[in-house]
Amino acid sequence: KSLLIKGHGQCIEHFQLWLRDRLGDCTFQEAYERSGRSLSVCVAPVNTHEPAKLLNHVTAPQVLVRSAVAASCAFPGLFPPQELLVKTPGGAVVPYARIIRRKTSYHWRDGSLGQDLPIRGLRELFNVNLVVASQANLLISSWLSAKHALSFELPGAGVLLDVAEAEVKHTVREVERILQSLPGFPKAALGWLRLLRQHWEGNVTVVRHNSLLWAPWEVLPAVTG
Repeated sequence: KSLLIKGHGQCIEHFQLWLRDRLGDCTFQEAYERSGRSLSVCVAPVNTHEPAKLLNHVTAPQVLVRSAVAASCAFPGLFPPQELLVKTPGGAVVPYARIIRRKTSYHWRDGSLGQDLPIRGLRELFNVNLVVASQANLLISSWLSAKHALSFELPGAGVLLDVAEAEVKHTVREVERILQSLPGFPKAALGWLRLLRQHWEGNVTVVRHNSLLWAPWEVLPAVTG
């Protein structure tokens, strides 16, 4: 019912309270100073044509970690898009869009709609040369699991599957371009297409071994709530 009326299946307020109870108003800079570790969260804009942003203590030191995590979980159909929040020098918490001088999106969502694995940004900022990825998306993980299994069982199948995957991604890009030009077409539906054309794998990719046919039925309860 919520999916049909509001466009998303889950209530974000409970999740926001859960994040606030555990993370407080900690910024990326404060998290880095406390732990000595770099946390990066990728988010994609809703209202503008900006590229996806990789948020961390270098690129967005004053952004609240909890707001970035909430935005990164806002996948179309699951959670509504979220505002990024920043902490001012005086300690006040304000929307990110208010303090940026240039035009920027007021709402942000899952970074996989712009880049599923922000490998390029990580390499540029932190000189990353080996990426170990844990693919949590059930649909993508199921496909990668099936592809790896077939590649292991059938010599030469890996090359054919890689070519087929590249062709599918190209077709998805063309379909997305056509649908974007249609008046009244729901933008939320394009999110699923954008996910299908992303780069999904690192140098090492951990996937969940499950059935590609069963995966959609596992996703459905999370969306419909």
